[in-house]
Amino acid sequence: MAESSDPAVRREGVGELRRLRRQAGLEVEEAAISIDVSPGVLWALEAGLGGVAPKKVRALLAHYGVDDPYANGLTDAVSSEINARIDGARSPGARALIYAEQSARVIRSFELTSVPGLLQTPEYAALACSRHRAPWDDDAAIARRVAGRIARQGLLRGPHAPQAHFLIDEAALRRGDSEPGSAVMSRQIQQLIKAREWPNVTVQVVPATSHAGTGPFMLLEAASGNGDLLYQEQQDSDVISGDPIELASYLNRFAELRELARTGPDLTDFR
Repeated sequence: MAESSDPAVRREGVGELRRLRRQAGLEVEEAAISIDVSPGVLWALEAGLGGVAPKKVRALLAHYGVDDPYANGLTDAVSSEINARIDGARSPGARALIYAEQSARVIRSFELTSVPGLLQTPEYAALACSRHRAPWDDDAAIARRVAGRIARQGLLRGPHAPQAHFLIDEAALRRGDSEPGSAVMSRQIQQLIKAREWPNVTVQVVPATSHAGTGPFMLLEAASGNGDLLYQEQQDSDVISGDPIELASYLNRFAELRELARTGPDLTDFR
């Protein structure tokens, strides 16, 4: 049975989960089976990205042989740490998206006016969040939103990272949330070029004016085969749908945009 360490160990939160799993002699795949989740979901949990209900965290700790008092305290610590990461999300829809990302096998994203949040540099994210702030957002709220956005990016790295395909409108790189040609945009372009070298990430530019009427959207393909989602960020509210007909329609639209991107400019053209 694992020891009930002092509160300092509990404050390590999600970092303690990986140590306890290894102490129990389990691989990610073995531990994931014990609570009926995919290895990717458990990896995301250990990385502090959430995606697992507290009752499953407690079941996981029981499987590791952790005693109840310590398990309860650690479960609370993990939940608090994950909640802090989504605290800056501006809406319930955005928070739902962040949770859904953790169990996604494939992420498809089309952005019209800005760089996708999962690929933004901290500087670019700060500018984007500031320019789109609500009247009631103070500086602390913006800082939390930026921190949460950057924390989410860990999703794309690691042994169980999802496949991610990002399509970005050319206009977003020429006149988006950072002035084209600025140092911030220059570093952001370099980040995009670096990201497309990752084996699980594709980044393409869609030619401007080639897709009239299409707004930004994300498609999340769940690892379980169930629970695929369409997410659309709108001015007044966010739209989340799991309707199969709507999902199929946007999947076809994404394929069309991907074909358009074959003739679009290369990221190196914006340096």
